[in-house]
Amino acid sequence: MNHSPGTAIPPGYLEAVKPGSAHGWATYGEGGPANVYAMLGNEMLGAAIADLIRTDAEASLAVHNVRGGGFLIVFNRELSPQEQARVSVTVLGGAGPLLRLPGAAPEPEEEEELPPAFPVFIVGSPRSGTSILAHALLSAGYTGYKEGNFLSLLHRLDADVDTHFEVFGSENTEVLTTHIDRQALKADLFAVLRAHVEAHIAGEPWLDKTGNPEMITAIPTLLQLWPDSVFIFAKRRAIENIASRLRKFPDHDFRYHCADWARNMARWREIRATQPDLRFLEVDQQDIAAAPAAVARAIAGLLRLPPARERMIADIFARDRPEETGAGTAVRVLSLEATGWGEDMQAVFRQHCGPEMAAYGYTEDESYRHTGTAEALRRGPLAAS
Repeated sequence: MNHSPGTAIPPGYLEAVKPGSAHGWATYGEGGPANVYAMLGNEMLGAAIADLIRTDAEASLAVHNVRGGGFLIVFNRELSPQEQARVSVTVLGGAGPLLRLPGAAPEPEEEEELPPAFPVFIVGSPRSGTSILAHALLSAGYTGYKEGNFLSLLHRLDADVDTHFEVFGSENTEVLTTHIDRQALKADLFAVLRAHVEAHIAGEPWLDKTGNPEMITAIPTLLQLWPDSVFIFAKRRAIENIASRLRKFPDHDFRYHCADWARNMARWREIRATQPDLRFLEVDQQDIAAAPAAVARAIAGLLRLPPARERMIADIFARDRPEETGAGTAVRVLSLEATGWGEDMQAVFRQHCGPEMAAYGYTEDESYRHTGTAEALRRGPLAAS
C-alpha cells in the first residue's frame, strides 16, 4: 500500500478476513510492534503482535518515517460469511478499528428470515415454571391463553375409545361396533378438538400451556394434528416443587403431590425416548432465575426468534420471577433435611420421587443437581426450517 509524502499514513489496514483468521498490517512507535486484536461485536476472537516483515509496505512507511509490521490473527472459532463481514481489528490503545480494504471479507448473503416455530406446547409438572414460560412467549408475540387445560382430553379420548372396543369389540357382523374403524373414529374425534382449538386461537404463532401427565402422554397425537409442533418441558427438582405444591394446592395430600410430580417426569422421559425426532427444550425453573439470558437464547434458537424477541424473553425472565407461593420461593434451594418433613414423609418422598430424582441427576442437598449429570438445557433437534 503506497502513500505519497503529503498524505497522512493510516495506523494500518485490515486486508483480509477468512473463516479462521484475519491479516493486515499496523504501524507502531517507540514501544515496539503493536498489539492488535480482532472483535466480533463484544466477542474477542483473537490477538496477535504486528511484527511480521511486510516488504510491500516498507517503502510507504519509510517515506513517513514510520515503522510497522504485518499481523496474522488466528480466531478461536470458525466464522460464517455474515460474521466475517462484521469483524473489526483494533490496535491496543488505538483510537478506532483499522481501515478495512474493499473485499477484505466475503459479502454476506441475505439471510432469509424464517417465521417463528409453532405451535409451542409448554408441558411439565405444575409449579415448575410453566407460567413464566407462557408469559414470556405471549409477551414476545405468541398468541394463546395463560392456561390451556383442554388438549389433555386427547389422551382421555384415546384411552376411552380403546377401552370401549376392548369391552364391546366383536367379530360378529350383527354388532355395529364390528363395523366401526377404531383408528378412523379416533382421527375424527381428534379433528373435532383441533377445530375447536384453532377457532379460539387469535392468530399465529400460537402456544398452549397445559401442565399434567395426560398432556405429555398426548404428544404423539399432538404431532399427528400439528406436525410442526415444538415442545418446552418445564422441570424443577421434586423438593422445591412439592414444597410449592403443598402451599398452592393444600387440598391434595403429600403423597399425591409426590406421585404426580413423578408421573410428569417419568412420562416425559418415556415420550422423549420414543420420539427421536421430537423438537424440544427442557428448562429448569432454577435456571430461569439464575441464567435468564442463557435460557432466553436457547428458547430463541429452538423457536427461530429474532434477537429483539430473545431480548424481550430475557427481560421477562430477569424482571418477573417464576410464580411464587412466598417471597423468594422461586429461587430458594432446600436440602431434603431442611424441609421439615418428618421421617415418614421423607420415606414417601423417596419412594415416589427417588427414581426420577436420580434419572434427572437431582440431589437431596443444596447442590440441587449433580455436576455434569443433568443438562440444564437439554434439547432435541432444532425446529425445522
